[in-house]
Amino acid sequence: MTRFQFDYGIHGAGGFAKIFKGRDTFLERDVAVKVLRPSSGQFSDEDRERFKREARILAQLSHPNIPAIYDVEFEEDFLIIFEFIQGISLAQFIEDQGPCSLAQARSWFSQIASALQHAHSNDIIHRDIKPSNIMIKPDFETAYLIDFGIALCTADGDRITDYGWVVGTPGYMSPEQESGEQLDHRTDIFSLGVTIYEALAGRRPGLGTYDPLSLTEETIPEQIDILIQDCLLPEDQRVSSASEFSERLAGALRMRKPFSVVLAQGRLYELSLALKAEDFTADTLGRTARRTDSSPLGQTREHYLLR
Repeated sequence: MTRFQFDYGIHGAGGFAKIFKGRDTFLERDVAVKVLRPSSGQFSDEDRERFKREARILAQLSHPNIPAIYDVEFEEDFLIIFEFIQGISLAQFIEDQGPCSLAQARSWFSQIASALQHAHSNDIIHRDIKPSNIMIKPDFETAYLIDFGIALCTADGDRITDYGWVVGTPGYMSPEQESGEQLDHRTDIFSLGVTIYEALAGRRPGLGTYDPLSLTEETIPEQIDILIQDCLLPEDQRVSSASEFSERLAGALRMRKPFSVVLAQGRLYELSLALKAEDFTADTLGRTARRTDSSPLGQTREHYLLR
């Protein structure tokens, strides 16, 4: 019996391959099967090398927000069998529901930044960060970075640049990527900035312009705009790493002012953050009271805090 079986309905497609949902009959689990799609009816050497490189790249990565690779086949058909991710792309989410919430952006992009940092620590540049390459699970809590089909190991950079290849998606590529220059991990940071802007605005930032999100949506802090703009700076001034991106994203959503000051003078996003912080404090104190204070006074205080 064939171990891997898959449906003939295409589950997804990119520039170089088709994705089918399949089944591992031995381990009894769903899988995704990526089948190389020849560019001109037959496999070129470039097609073969690209497909093999993706398999090698995926095999190096082990991260909860990157689909795991299970098997490969390079005989009559070129197949990569990997973890099946049930859900929709961020691009589809934006099309169906409009911009995501700030809370969703924080959760999803923290996970994507972590996945990206893992790839970069393995000297792998994704080169195609965009909403269609981010998958959101049905619980809307977990995000995956997918499609490393044009990812580049740092060691391959000189060879690719020598050939003058420009590979990526217009509108998301960094200036150095569009120019066919040698790349490092900072090209992914540029694309990450464009992508989070689109997630929050429902559109990409304008070419050569930047319309601040915080001016049109009061729930978005100015620090988010500053972070995105710093991702879009020239390479030597750009946010230096995916870890820095994640830290600054978290910091932008951290309340720093006293609650009384925010109530009197705060902007909408500050009020929202402050109220969430107050809810968290009350819940934490209430649970502490339940554990440590069994007196009638303690019970009254717990009831007051949790009302």
